[in-house]
Amino acid sequence: MRDAGGVIVGMIGISHDITEQKRLEEKVRDQNKLLDAILGNVDALVT
Repeated sequence: MRDAGGVIVGMIGISHDITEQKRLEEKVRDQNKLLDAILGNVDALVT
């Protein structure tokens, strides 16, 4: 925001809490690592 003289007098912003989204993304990454480890150690053919 600027005043009539063009000087910045304020700011406007929007924020969004992404904590839960990041937690879920980390959980998915961990589960994918576990699944990769399990499938990497299975001797039988998985169909």
